[in-house]
Amino acid sequence: MALPVNTNNSLVKKDGKQESFSTFLNGKIGKALVANAISEPSKQSRFMTALITLVAMNPDLAKCDYPTIVSAALQSESLGLPLNNQMGFSYVIPFNDNKKNRVVAQFQIGWKGLVQLMIRSGQMKKIHVIEVRQGELVKFNPILNDFEFSYLMDEEERAKAPVIGYYAMFETINGYVQELYWSHNKMEVHAKTYSQGYKKDLEKHTAYTFWAKSFDEMAKKTMLKQISKFAPMSVDSQLAQALQADQAVVTEDGGYEYVDGNDNDDTVIEAEVKEVTPKEAPKGSKKVDGDGVVVENEPAPQEGSTEGESGEGTSDLADELNN
Repeated sequence: MALPVNTNNSLVKKDGKQESFSTFLNGKIGKALVANAISEPSKQSRFMTALITLVAMNPDLAKCDYPTIVSAALQSESLGLPLNNQMGFSYVIPFNDNKKNRVVAQFQIGWKGLVQLMIRSGQMKKIHVIEVRQGELVKFNPILNDFEFSYLMDEEERAKAPVIGYYAMFETINGYVQELYWSHNKMEVHAKTYSQGYKKDLEKHTAYTFWAKSFDEMAKKTMLKQISKFAPMSVDSQLAQALQADQAVVTEDGGYEYVDGNDNDDTVIEAEVKEVTPKEAPKGSKKVDGDGVVVENEPAPQEGSTEGESGEGTSDLADELNN
């Protein structure tokens, strides 16, 4: 689906042509946006180079309002999360905001990014998130938050079993444990409640949103977001900032606009919003896959996966740091 040029963008010249993102970023406005957030010239240069590369790898990003691209990327920078889609820590995602007739760049944190921020708190002994498959749930009492699982040890059998739910937990260094289990049905209700784009995908049988393209990965992220609200953190901690900024268009003054539903509160935007899917790149060239990951010829493993097989999330801190 072709995206419109932002004709309401002040960067569109009188002849209808829009300056390139590289020209904008190296111009007066772009440099000022970066300099206001990053003081060191060497870091500014590194950031700008990484951002120009990111936009070049995803042509649909170049159709966004340029300041929203910079602001979303600076949000990732402020959290210490590299602008590298292959690492899966955070993403800058193009969205159609039909309510305002524009295309915007939205900041999204990946579940690996959430794990990193929880680790950095220095309070975590263990973090884990995993899909639960049919035959693994022994008992579940949602009132007492009491559950028991029996892992399917045959990996071939487990891979074929349908996902029935999701489990996440963390344990702090002082022994506090927080656990959470959601059924697949509950996660489906959650996704439809807080993602208007996903509802449109279901209605129109499309696959624009991450929820439609990679439901399990979004589910694991949601589980971590839910339990992280019980993690030790101050109001100005990186984890708190990430939870607030997730799925938001970051404004130039540091505020947040949610062009889709945000599951940190009860806000649901009644507007048709579709996550932009990058077009297929020519054979043998680099492209951006459906999860925002740069790939070359063969798709890279999705978030939480290892080469050639679906992943099962995090285990302990050492495993997470080594992967």
